[in-house]
Amino acid sequence: MLMSRYGKFGAAADRDEALRLNRLSLRLYPIDHPDRAGHLFNLGHTLLKQPDPAVVDEAMAAFRDGARTPSGSPVHRIQCGSAWADLAMSTGQWAAARSAWHEVFEQLPLLIDHRLARADRQRHLHLFDGVGPRAALARIDEGDVDGAWAALEQARGVLFGQALELRADTAELRRVRPDLAAEVDRLRGILNTETAHPAFELNARPAPSSTARREAAQQWRQLLATIRATAGLDRFALPPTPDQLREAGAGGLVVAVNVTTYRCDALTLTESSADVVPLPDLTERDARAMVDRFLPAVHGATRSSAAAVLTQVLAWLWDSVTGPVLRHLGVPEGPAEDAAMPRVWWIPTGPLSVLPVHASALDRVVSSYTPTVRALHHARRPAVPGGDGPLVVGINEVPDHRPLQNAVSEAEFVAATLPGSRPPVLDGAADRRTILDRLPASDWAHFACHAMAMPDPAESHLVLHDGPLPVRELTGQSLDHARLAYLSACTTAFGGTSLADESIHIASAFQIAGFPHVVGTLWPIADTAALEFARHIYGQLNVGTDPALAVHRAVHAVRNEVPERPHLWAAHVHFGP
Repeated sequence: MLMSRYGKFGAAADRDEALRLNRLSLRLYPIDHPDRAGHLFNLGHTLLKQPDPAVVDEAMAAFRDGARTPSGSPVHRIQCGSAWADLAMSTGQWAAARSAWHEVFEQLPLLIDHRLARADRQRHLHLFDGVGPRAALARIDEGDVDGAWAALEQARGVLFGQALELRADTAELRRVRPDLAAEVDRLRGILNTETAHPAFELNARPAPSSTARREAAQQWRQLLATIRATAGLDRFALPPTPDQLREAGAGGLVVAVNVTTYRCDALTLTESSADVVPLPDLTERDARAMVDRFLPAVHGATRSSAAAVLTQVLAWLWDSVTGPVLRHLGVPEGPAEDAAMPRVWWIPTGPLSVLPVHASALDRVVSSYTPTVRALHHARRPAVPGGDGPLVVGINEVPDHRPLQNAVSEAEFVAATLPGSRPPVLDGAADRRTILDRLPASDWAHFACHAMAMPDPAESHLVLHDGPLPVRELTGQSLDHARLAYLSACTTAFGGTSLADESIHIASAFQIAGFPHVVGTLWPIADTAALEFARHIYGQLNVGTDPALAVHRAVHAVRNEVPERPHLWAAHVHFGP
């Protein structure tokens, strides 16, 4: 109350009284009181409002003590740890920052416990927003590149990683312990199901309606311990080791662009090495300014300025990001035959997550995206043989949406092109039940329809004839035969600027469900352009071209036709190996 009033009116008396009361409350609270960490957090922030710079050390001590309070809630301990780390980094105390981030990461599993419904885990992750790049920077300062990669892997794509844990490959487990594999399947079914009831808060008593989920989460932890004690299964459902991370870069380069307030770098990963490329011309402030110009231009109703703005964005990305990285890696300057171009998997962080990084290096490398290296490692698993062939969907008209002119034509073209394809599911036949019934047996999926990117990215959805098919529902699917999903709809690879490092969007939902390769779009696409892209991409896929190279060639082909209109050719992206 006092600090809110101080923030509004600037009265020093309010600030000083708030400081006095904060100190008094800490003298009154027992050392093990669960609210102590929260009061230490308030004390630290109140101290930082004082004009005396000497209080910085006292503020840092308050944040440190709060982060290390065993009885504190995960929320308060993470708030204190993040504030401690940021204050340490801003004053050049990098060793203290690394200690602080360690405390924060210790609390992460509690923040996203499986007992919480997905919506609550996602809400709690707002506390963790931006932690990955900042924690990685603290490791970069120490020269610990593997540690920097580990920080990004642990603190980005957190919900994606949880989903991959639930989808750990059980083939070997079924061979040696079929009883444990059956228990994995049973508990996955419970934990993958969204509850319709509110889950418990981290600081409150669990709701009775979450009993089954809490019990399943406890049993899941016990089951993982049992499986990992089995010979040959000690890494079951665990993140990749540093060596496995490097294996994920086989055949190319993985590049994470680490954006923080303090400085920006690229972390690079190949099969044999990990490195850091300083990016002195990239700042978080400039990146956010570019995003503020870019999003209205490509998502606006008229998009009249899209071409000019996007041309400027691509030039800026080359000058500040992709150009310096590729020069450091020794990628040739001149255009090359695309089959000889290096493969690069981009992991943009923070504001860069919504920008078309790939399109700024179109003449140098064949680009893909991946939410995390773990996701790329997971996507390299072979699909289970079998399945009933492709599922092709085309919907021109649905209530409350403008009609599409070419979606049905596109679906008919794709179904006629793909070997073994069944008749396409068109318009009124494309209802939720039909699609959800047919997806599990499909090795290929093509959707030509409307899609919506929502403020809550878990509610982003494909628009089917009788209603939405949202991200939160897609991630509950388990598709063993899946190979490639082509999402020919608007903004299917756009997760918004909130929780950007979580990579929550329709394309990533299809990857979580089991599709190793996904083709999506970063912004709305024209109906005619969607059909043209489909013709180009399937022309390549049907002669055995790798999916990433097929998308690359399609983008090149359309760019050659309208080079001055990048909003028509730069939206399509590939996710996968």
